[in-house]
Amino acid sequence: MSHEKFKKLPYLDVKVVKVEGKKPMVTSKEWAPGYCPRCGALLVEPKKGNWVNGENLGKIKFPCYCSWKAEDMIFYGEINTNYNEHKQELEYELSDITKQVNRDMMGSRYSIRYSSFSLKKLFENRDIHILKAKLTLFEEEG
Repeated sequence: MSHEKFKKLPYLDVKVVKVEGKKPMVTSKEWAPGYCPRCGALLVEPKKGNWVNGENLGKIKFPCYCSWKAEDMIFYGEINTNYNEHKQELEYELSDITKQVNRDMMGSRYSIRYSSFSLKKLFENRDIHILKAKLTLFEEEG
């Protein structure tokens, strides 16, 4: 790639690719897979792990990319971990990557730190779903 093409690239370009199919909606354990729809009795062993919104929280690696709902809109973003030196504990940061903003628009996009929330509460409060991502970074040679 030439230097001229490189200079014209946006700093961040987000493209969301829809995958065919729908996730099953589970509203109660009576209709969940593995339970009898009539009496709610457990028919098979439930999945092991800490599951929220179809995601096993124990298997997530950071940073990870996700979608979430706010203000009746769907946002796309990144969840990352930080270390809060004052509280001396791990915290999670949810950042919107739907579009970039300049200094004049600071605060108009989400970038929220959750130090008082567990990862499970963060997923439940924001209705977060993990997405798959492939990043391609461009760097000048030399």
